Amino acid sequence: AFTFDRFKETRIKQGVSPAGVNRDLALPRAAFNLAVERRMLAHSPFDGVRLFNESKHRKPPRTISFAEEQKILMCCDVRLRMIVITLLDTGMRVGIEALRLKWSDIDFDESIITVVQSKTAAGLRALPMTAFLRSELQKWYIATKGISEYVFFNPQRPLTHIRSVKTAWHNALKIAGMARFPIYQCRHVFATRLAGVGVSDTIIDQLLGHSRRDVLRFYTARVPEYLRDAINLLDQLRSVKTELSRVSKIEAIGGLHGKGPTLVN
Repeated sequence: AFTFDRFKETRIKQGVSPAGVNRDLALPRAAFNLAVERRMLAHSPFDGVRLFNESKHRKPPRTISFAEEQKILMCCDVRLRMIVITLLDTGMRVGIEALRLKWSDIDFDESIITVVQSKTAAGLRALPMTAFLRSELQKWYIATKGISEYVFFNPQRPLTHIRSVKTAWHNALKIAGMARFPIYQCRHVFATRLAGVGVSDTIIDQLLGHSRRDVLRFYTARVPEYLRDAINLLDQLRSVKTELSRVSKIEAIGGLHGKGPTLVN
């Protein structure tokens, strides 16, 4: 145990995050546990080793306003723009869920996206679409119809999906004049917006595909209806925020006219 404690201190001094050190220790920990299970060792040297509490060291997630969302979308190419809209309005995980999405997983008539590949069994879920997302996906479908079965296909190899948008995302943030943050945090933005309009934690957990055993999971007949109500609230929030922004701009322009001739660049 003392040896592992020294290893932890060394890795921290090397600039490795607490979460990274925990990942380093995962393999030997599993190996020693297996050795004890197979009776090759009487006890594991890991018995006296404490892992870092990652939650204490984790940076708070970055959230963005609807105005910042529009700013970012204006700096994205057409494909990245569609990916970002999908992430912000569904809360899907980027690589394993959103980028692997196929047109066969989208039901425009019912306005549902079915997640068929995910991190856990709880992640396999049906997600109602916002009116905004449904409209944008329909436009993207018309523009790319017949090119690939994947929604976000690789332009060079249409038979495959995009593997990563990390570089494109960081470039878009740079053009928008915003500090870097992982595109994965669009998932946090989705959850934060739902919480802001009063959606319960249980519903948010189900929309995000979290592995939690809540009572509501057993009321399968009612859940789809509740999920639809939650997504409708997101549409209402977008409309309110957009309208307020438009009205404030009109009032500002009206004030300028009232002060006499003004040069506007």
